[in-house]
Amino acid sequence: MKFASLLVGASHAVPLENTANKITADKLDEVTILKSGDAFTVSGSFETKGGITAACSAEWALSLQVAIDGDRILEAQVDKGNFKYRQLSSFEELLPYGIAHIKIDECSSLLEGPDGTAPACSIVTDSTKEVFTYEVGIEGLTVDDSGKEISLQWNCDTELEIQPTILEVWQEGELTQSIGTTDLSSDMNATIVAACAMQNELPKANDITFSIGGFEQVVEVDENGTAQLNVTGSDLLQYGGKNIHDQPITCSASQIASNGALLKSYDMTSIESVEFRYPTTYARISVDGVKEYQSKSYLAKGSQAKVSCDADGFPKPELDLTANGLDLNNNVLTEKTDFKCVANGIEDVQTVDIFYLEDVQVAHDGKTDEEPLYEGRDVTFSCSARSNPPASFSLVKDGQVFSDHGERDHTIEAVSGIFTCAASLPPVFGINNVESTGATITAEPAPEEGSGRAIIIVSIVIIVVCLIGAVGFFVWKKKQADKGEEVPQDEEDAQDDAEE
Repeated sequence: MKFASLLVGASHAVPLENTANKITADKLDEVTILKSGDAFTVSGSFETKGGITAACSAEWALSLQVAIDGDRILEAQVDKGNFKYRQLSSFEELLPYGIAHIKIDECSSLLEGPDGTAPACSIVTDSTKEVFTYEVGIEGLTVDDSGKEISLQWNCDTELEIQPTILEVWQEGELTQSIGTTDLSSDMNATIVAACAMQNELPKANDITFSIGGFEQVVEVDENGTAQLNVTGSDLLQYGGKNIHDQPITCSASQIASNGALLKSYDMTSIESVEFRYPTTYARISVDGVKEYQSKSYLAKGSQAKVSCDADGFPKPELDLTANGLDLNNNVLTEKTDFKCVANGIEDVQTVDIFYLEDVQVAHDGKTDEEPLYEGRDVTFSCSARSNPPASFSLVKDGQVFSDHGERDHTIEAVSGIFTCAASLPPVFGINNVESTGATITAEPAPEEGSGRAIIIVSIVIIVVCLIGAVGFFVWKKKQADKGEEVPQDEEDAQDDAEE
């Protein structure tokens, strides 16, 4: 530190050693960045343990001094509770046109007394107050003061506290722009399109950024602070001709402090826009409102397709739009359609399918005319519909979902009710629960197990008795024939009846 000893008050020169550590103060920033013409202002607090009287003893005042590169320019004293201020002899040499002040608590050198000087101001110095606030301000600093050290020094008889900061004073500059040409093409050779320059700025800007739409290039400035945009057509085309054409030329620069902080940004944009001639590199077709499902595009059957095509290139190319190879006159969709856009031989195709759900029906394999349908017997309902993409089905009984696994066929135990099939497309299409007309099922109670068996047994007995009688008759008739006897007519009739 540059202060081995300090002049305290008006006539005392004493060595200072910070051994008791009775004075402490907030640390200043290592570097203070200041725009030329702005005031240097710093504020904070300091502490005197036991109060100013205890820290400095009754014989000494507390002194807060301000120095530039070791030369003191200002001083404020608190002596027996009174605030005093003065400018030291070096002040006019260092700051010939400047204004400066020191403030401790509410006592400030900016206040004027009756004689035009700072009035007396009372400050508590005993142990009831140990922490004090301060503020120091200096005006009139310029870029010539950049790099100088400003230090604040608190001291009294055996105490010294020094807080330094290095000034970095910057000066605002001006960005200028000149346009070489705005008539550009993708096949042009290297051309100086624009030049921009930074002037009068401190610290100096290192580079200037040129931008035209999506194009951007950083160019280092020369010793005069000038940078030129020298590009070829292929350089610009890398960013897409559409992002260059009809765009202005912009220059931007920045001033950066030594610690990396941004001091100021500069921008300038040309009034003129670039005319960039370039060939078509893409054509892009778009159909509004399509629904995407399983990597396919859909529109509702019968809907109006809103088709557009975008293509780059300047002059602007003609666009040829077709649907399934035909002119795009009627955009009402009734089938899967390939929309195509062609621009200067470059094409793009989008295929759009239609979605629909129609003609939902229900059928079942239940009761027939020959056989009744008994409760508890399996009956299968079959659902069908005309749809794209395929629909899923649920079985509805009397308005309530009865089976909802989504397949066409639903096998259930027979029960009476009105059954319908409800069909749905995947959720993205927004078509749900389209129902068929109802199918009425009447399931009869199943017969009791015992009565059914008795009927079967009786039927079998009757059949057996009839067979035995018929066999006996044929045996008797044969025996009569062997004896040469005639069979009575009524017996023949009986035989015929038995055969029938």
